[in-house]
Amino acid sequence: MPTRLTRWYPAFYLLLNSLALTVAGLAAIAANADFQSSVRTALTVSIFILAALSLLAGFWLLKNETKAGQLTYRISHLKHFNLLLALFFGAAWGLAWLPAEKSGTLYYYFVGVQPLLAWAAFASGLGLLLGLSLRPDFSLKNGRAYWLEHKTSLLVSFVALVLFGLIAALIAWLKIWQIDEPYWYGAGAPLLAWQVYLVGLAVLLFRKVRVNWPRQADLLLFFAIWAITAVFWVRQPLQTSFFFTPPTPPNLEFYPFADLEFFDQSSQYALLGQGINNGMFFDRTLYIAFLVYLHTFFGQNYELLMSIQAGLFAVLPAVIYLIAKNLDSRPAGLVAAALAGWRGVNALAGMALINSSTAKHMLTDFPTGLGLAISCLFLVQWLRDPQKQWPKAAWAAGTLGLTSLLRPHVMAILLVLLPVILLVSLPKWRRGLALVCLSILAFFASIGPWTFLSGNSVSIIDLYATRIRGVIEQRYVPQEEKQIPAIPPAKPGLLALAHPAEPPVELPFVISQFLNNLQTSALGLPLSPQLLTLKETVKSGEAVWQTDWQGDLSVQGGLMLTLGLALTALGIGAGVQKSFAAGLALPLVFVIYAAANALARTSGGRYIVPIDWIVILFFGLGLTVILEAGEAFFKRQAASGEPERPAPAAGRQPGWGLKAFGLVACFGLIGGLIPFSQTLNPRRYQPATQEELVEKFVGLGLERAALQEFLKNENAFILQGAALYPRYFHQNEGHRSWPPYQKTEYPRTIFVLIGPQPQAHTIVLAGPAREYFPHNSDVLVLFCEPEKADALDASLAALVVALPGPNIVYQTQPERPLACPVAKPICNNNKSCR
Repeated sequence: MPTRLTRWYPAFYLLLNSLALTVAGLAAIAANADFQSSVRTALTVSIFILAALSLLAGFWLLKNETKAGQLTYRISHLKHFNLLLALFFGAAWGLAWLPAEKSGTLYYYFVGVQPLLAWAAFASGLGLLLGLSLRPDFSLKNGRAYWLEHKTSLLVSFVALVLFGLIAALIAWLKIWQIDEPYWYGAGAPLLAWQVYLVGLAVLLFRKVRVNWPRQADLLLFFAIWAITAVFWVRQPLQTSFFFTPPTPPNLEFYPFADLEFFDQSSQYALLGQGINNGMFFDRTLYIAFLVYLHTFFGQNYELLMSIQAGLFAVLPAVIYLIAKNLDSRPAGLVAAALAGWRGVNALAGMALINSSTAKHMLTDFPTGLGLAISCLFLVQWLRDPQKQWPKAAWAAGTLGLTSLLRPHVMAILLVLLPVILLVSLPKWRRGLALVCLSILAFFASIGPWTFLSGNSVSIIDLYATRIRGVIEQRYVPQEEKQIPAIPPAKPGLLALAHPAEPPVELPFVISQFLNNLQTSALGLPLSPQLLTLKETVKSGEAVWQTDWQGDLSVQGGLMLTLGLALTALGIGAGVQKSFAAGLALPLVFVIYAAANALARTSGGRYIVPIDWIVILFFGLGLTVILEAGEAFFKRQAASGEPERPAPAAGRQPGWGLKAFGLVACFGLIGGLIPFSQTLNPRRYQPATQEELVEKFVGLGLERAALQEFLKNENAFILQGAALYPRYFHQNEGHRSWPPYQKTEYPRTIFVLIGPQPQAHTIVLAGPAREYFPHNSDVLVLFCEPEKADALDASLAALVVALPGPNIVYQTQPERPLACPVAKPICNNNKSCR
């Protein structure tokens, strides 16, 4: 029977709907103002009439309590009432948030009825909530009990949300987006609202199914998540952007560019048997060694290589699953993994729209995020049970050591981790000190092989001091003393660089860059409830991806960001509720890395890829808590996870000494793969004198006298090596970057030559496209050094290129006598050159 409260449901429902219909009518008047018609007027009048009838019916039911109670009773006994309302609500909600542009030829009709659709979503949603509360298993007491059990979670969430609000207020007051800072990037790849809707719906349906999980369920789910994510990530094609040049003649292949080209070149030297980066010391070698193995086993096709890389890096959502499961529950892990996987798809789909790093970029940012995630997993597992899981602290330290060979920023986390290990171990400080020593040993085991076996004779101090000195020299010099060139954006208006307006407060760059790291990490959350595609979100949604963004958000965007941060705060609270120290570990890692980024004078974009997954993880935890709390209002237990299984019978466990030895040996072997990558390929080119190279050219049919005359010029040389990334550009075509890739008045082929020379050379060969010029071909080059060291333009040209094998000789076109410098071709508007 209806209670004293529920019998007023019909009156309450009708009165609220009267108000909602009035708002919908006013919205319809505004929407139809520019294209009124009799039909639209009739529709608007009908809405107000319906609002009036709803108001009268509501007041009538207020006066007739018995009738209201009878109506409530009948509704509660309608079969499938809630299911039908849920289906109607889903359809109305989707249509209400569907952009009118997607209705095609029905655009003007859709604009006219959209306010009515919004009311239909409100009415069905409110009806669904009231209908669910009429179910016999609904219990308000159970719902209150759930939140009483999660008081710690609510308190921590409130504190986190207040901190978020204070940071947002500080950013708005300081107007940091107006600060003129180099290496300053905007928001990264966003989550889309419809993706969150689908994940939430899937969780609701999944929770209806009771599963008896096998003992190895987490292992099975780990590999299932990895495999599913890999399928979706691999299927995303490479896209033309600043970092990947479009397929051009002669090979019509994607080639890496800028920073990607540097990392790939460094690995290509190892393929020539000359060591990583041509034997010159470099600190971020873990990823380069990874590329060496990729090239060695899978070749030189970059679409294939990046697909394999994406499939391997797709383990990240699986690792996030384990972290979230340890912090909260298995459902929370599945939600966080699904959101992380989908966001990875968005990043890959938007690589031409958003300046960031993805699983298909040859950059260290994404693998750094993977390394941090694995380290955080060990850290969480250790903090949940420091006594039994003590080796996990050393595993976390060793993983940080390996990750420091990607980006040294993680050293800041290690410096905090070591005293935390000692603090958590109190009062058994001797055990804590032993664990600290083991962690340091694991760290040294991971970086030691490269330090001592790289062939560069550098110390461990030099390994990081070199990078620190480089950052100081490059990024701490005042801009008026040293102009730092900005990396050209992928497309106009996509790189969130600085603005000329002066901020109201003069800030040290560390503070502004730190705040930008925080704000751009948050802007990856959904900013629109509309069912937009990624391109629509980035190009015509909020302006956070545009260069002229002034820190403004629409009311809708501000509300969505607030909701997203509230869910993130709730997720942090849930993690702290489950395990206080483990729940605080990830926020601390996030803040430390963001601060290290700021000290390195970098923020936003690809620089936050190593940590912005933490925001997505806690957002997923918060979403799970909301769904869980809703379930708690019904008379079945709101399962926060799988039932605890009894621990397996204790068998003979290896002693601490064996565990410690195995741990250190494991990191030593993994770290040893880096110098070992330099031994996989024999030396491809032997150093040769200019006279010996002249003999090779003579063997190809060139005249010795002409060659010797050419070499009399002090800027003339003969080079040998491998030709990488051959790209052909028509007359007046090129990249918006730096010479020699910018537009020129003549056609030319450009490639990068690496070989036994101390450095790589960018070679420009003027003339039409070559029909045969494979990537990574063996070449001999007659080469003119530019007169100025920085004049990397068409004066740096090849006279003749010979490819051993078919022995094809390419000469600058139009043909001219061998002479240095090379005369640039002069071409007219008809593309005729002389």
